[in-house]
Amino acid sequence: MYYSIELLFDDSSQEIIRNLWSGLSDAGINDFMNLSNADPHISLVILDTDEINNVIRIAEDYFSTVKQFEITFDSAGSFPGDEGVVYISPVITEHLLGVHKGLLEKLSQYSQNIWGYYRVGKWSPHCTIALKIEKKKMPHAFEFVRENFTPFTAAVTGMEIVTLPECEVLKMMELNP
Repeated sequence: MYYSIELLFDDSSQEIIRNLWSGLSDAGINDFMNLSNADPHISLVILDTDEINNVIRIAEDYFSTVKQFEITFDSAGSFPGDEGVVYISPVITEHLLGVHKGLLEKLSQYSQNIWGYYRVGKWSPHCTIALKIEKKKMPHAFEFVRENFTPFTAAVTGMEIVTLPECEVLKMMELNP
């Protein structure tokens, strides 16, 4: 089964992202994220494992040492291929990369289970705004984000571990202030 370990944001940042999700839905462009069970997030790791309870324990131990921090979302983009993804990206800081690398080090026994895009040196931190956009609607999705996205600073206040694709929350915890 697939799982995602995710960073969560403060309430006002979640509202900004949810407004983008609902705006795309209301405009008839894409409603995938708006209808999903997902919380606005940045995925640090996606992995396939039968040992999720051990992964949860490792993540809890690691995140008990991580303090809340800020990131600034300042750009939007898309990944190549047919997945139809539009996202917003934070400024990549040493601290954000350190949180990612630290988690991967703690999960080293599962390194072969981690999706390639989430490994050190390959990870592109992002917050998905739309997924599975029809090819003909991609230009409209970009135009919507361009017109409605304003850079903002988010507080990273928590983490969660969810099942994929259902987004069932298995563990959620606040980061230390």
